[in-house]
Amino acid sequence: MTTKCKKMYLGIDGGGTKTDAAVCDEHGKILSRAIGGGCAFTGQTREKAEGNLRGAVEAALAPFDGCKTPLAGVCAGIAGCGLPPVQARYQAFLTALLPAAKQIKTCSDAINALSAGIGAGDGVIAIAGTGSSVFCRVRGVISRVGGWGYLLGDEGSGFDLGKRALTAALRAVDGRGEKTALTGALEEHFGVPLSEAVAQIYSGDGKSMISSCAPILLACAEAGDREALSVLHASASDLAETIETALASCPVKKAVLTGSVWKNALYLNTVKGMLGDGVQAMRLEAPPVLGALIEAAAMDGADTGEAFALLASQGLNE
Repeated sequence: MTTKCKKMYLGIDGGGTKTDAAVCDEHGKILSRAIGGGCAFTGQTREKAEGNLRGAVEAALAPFDGCKTPLAGVCAGIAGCGLPPVQARYQAFLTALLPAAKQIKTCSDAINALSAGIGAGDGVIAIAGTGSSVFCRVRGVISRVGGWGYLLGDEGSGFDLGKRALTAALRAVDGRGEKTALTGALEEHFGVPLSEAVAQIYSGDGKSMISSCAPILLACAEAGDREALSVLHASASDLAETIETALASCPVKKAVLTGSVWKNALYLNTVKGMLGDGVQAMRLEAPPVLGALIEAAAMDGADTGEAFALLASQGLNE
């Protein structure tokens, strides 16, 4: 057992593939960290998800008193926890797992990313991966714009980009749209003519197959294909509108951008160019678990300003 600190905080960032759990002191110094399997309920049994969460937490707290460690604050930002029933289940699970914790908060993993980017204050987080959603925090109150799933929304996401790419290519095949490099690139991607690829999409995992077309669109757009650029612009415009809608109710014009789609410079710069003057949009560079630690410490009234965030970020990146 290591020497105990005056106060300790536990931050958890949980997704479908991994769970990142870290412990820091009241100054932001990282004391321990553990990474385990994914703990989101989606795509696995509840028992498996909870087992992975328990394993990561136990490993992070092993240098102290294990799950009996007195913790001044715990924040678990987990994928799917934006839904009240899911949030309640994780809250109950962690409350039972950590009986000595002073206070525990469960929330969407989007809150981790937001706080990792701008601290515990007001701002907006725009997530663009396979799906998309935008969250706004004003005086501690979280609201969501978009994120209604791939059938009803998720504008600007990987799925949206892939669907638009396929639609443009199929229109070209029909003669209803402009000829585009997307057609040949997508046929090469699937290894069959587009008509056969469509049949595969409808009979297989359509969501994943359509999302896999996003990099094809981005590559064709970067190569200067006019139709691909038009498609990219339309998708980017919808996501920019979603971000602007969230920012309209936020006194601080800061937007943190996170997710795989933002890694493409053309897409990133296209959306940023569509945002209004004075909007500060930045890609998240810090690990999201930093945000969970900031949230856990802020709940306890700790100073989570620049010094705290810098020390914690340095420790997490070592």
